[in-house]
Amino acid sequence: KDWRNSMAAGWENQKLQETHRIVKKLTSWLEQDNRLKEEGIFRICGSSRRMDQLVEDLHLEVSGRGSEVKLDLQDVHSVAGTLKRIISRMQPPIIPLDIVQ
Repeated sequence: KDWRNSMAAGWENQKLQETHRIVKKLTSWLEQDNRLKEEGIFRICGSSRRMDQLVEDLHLEVSGRGSEVKLDLQDVHSVAGTLKRIISRMQPPIIPLDIVQ
């Protein structure tokens, strides 16, 4: 049983590290070329289908199972929406639930 707990903890740690690398990649891209000054960033929705694909492709990239995701081929709103989507699904959440409620 202990080895199962150890393996589960290792898996969770790996997933968290992958998520952090994705967040870093997205935030670094958004900080370049005045992209954060885009009107409506984080309010105007990007394409849901495009964001779903970005999430999947980014997870494949950071896990070493996919090729590099070229964010320059995406629009600012889809990248910002992808960042919001990833942060909102993080476990454990960035802001603990007891603080939000």
